[in-house]
Amino acid sequence: MSRPQDSQARAALLDAAEALLRGGGDPSMDEIAAAAGVSRSTLFRRFPSREALLSALAQERGLTAPEETSARDRALDALMACFLEHGPSGATMERIAESAGVSLATLYRHFGDRDGLIRAFAEERTPRGSLRHLDLCDDLEGKLVEFTARALSQIWRNRAMLHLAFGPDQGLRELFRGVRQRERGTRALLADALGAAMCRGQLAPGDPDALALALVSGIFAQGLVFPTMEGQEPPEPRALAEQLVSVLLRGALPRGAP
Repeated sequence: MSRPQDSQARAALLDAAEALLRGGGDPSMDEIAAAAGVSRSTLFRRFPSREALLSALAQERGLTAPEETSARDRALDALMACFLEHGPSGATMERIAESAGVSLATLYRHFGDRDGLIRAFAEERTPRGSLRHLDLCDDLEGKLVEFTARALSQIWRNRAMLHLAFGPDQGLRELFRGVRQRERGTRALLADALGAAMCRGQLAPGDPDALALALVSGIFAQGLVFPTMEGQEPPEPRALAEQLVSVLLRGALPRGAP
């Protein structure tokens, strides 16, 4: 049987968590303990994990916490908005957290620091992330079309940030260059996949890096450069991807291939 103070502490923790969540935050366990006026050990004795606390809120008070993926997406959107409005020096973690409607602790929990947030943007909002598991062992053309269509959509959706990365701001270019130097870029990962396809005989022997550069250049030209110059959205991604991949493969398939 629980003691009265146990029930009171538990209720205070649920009250604090509910208030923080209803306020639009995505609080950490430390923030919940502080808001309830109890120690971390008291919190973890009642709720051994954040998931246990959120489950209790859902069952007892009908309150569902924001999805972790939603908080992450909002943070990436806020990163782009803050860079556009305040520039690289003004896009602080505090400003990004406020813009995303999440706590600073949540931001640090997801990304570690601002550099980690930028790396996550490069991983999740550019074509590179789609290449981590690109396997061309079967249906080479179909999988390249799928990747290209996804890449075109990502580039257009996040074009404002990409414009900054290639823009005149030297500091911002250096920032993105540093991220690219620490992580293998889209072109390198695509070259790996194309090189493996060459080894299997799916593509004629050649320079996989040059082939990757041709496709990546086409993606950025069609997804970013031409639509910006013409002031309109690019054509339907799937149809455009099929055209790009068809042109790429026409001169790269082994002789005699259909």
